[in-house]
Amino acid sequence: MKLCTILAASRDEISYEQTKEYCKQLSERLDGDFRPLKIPAMSISSHEIRKRIKKGKSIIGYCPEPVVRYIQMHQLYGDSGFVIPKNEKEQMDCLAASLHRNDLFIR
Repeated sequence: MKLCTILAASRDEISYEQTKEYCKQLSERLDGDFRPLKIPAMSISSHEIRKRIKKGKSIIGYCPEPVVRYIQMHQLYGDSGFVIPKNEKEQMDCLAASLHRNDLFIR
């Protein structure tokens, strides 16, 4: 466990403080480096992200841009046929279209 750092994000009813305490316990018990991530909660699962990709829908707004690019570059989840906007204007147009269609579920 000393060769990597494991990051944990809170989900559902588990608070950041509970996640932080759990990471501390795991670090001590397993002699590893477990760290909590303090990120905003999003009501979308990885299953929903994979489903969007398979349907060719954008996942911008659901994942950080580097993650979106990595998924497309390595064609994770099959042929990642969704298009990544190349510049800020295209990104804003895509985001606006998603908001208009109520595609974003950010809490």
